[in-house]
Amino acid sequence: MFLAGDLVREAIDAFITGHEWSKAKKVASEFDPR
Repeated sequence: MFLAGDLVREAIDAFITGHEWSKAKKVASEFDPR
């Protein structure tokens, strides 16, 4: 699970870097729906 968490964080960071805010939000909410 630790590895999966790191990959999710990298994906979110990549979307943010590319100004893909909606995609970053979607990935974040799917993996941590707080």
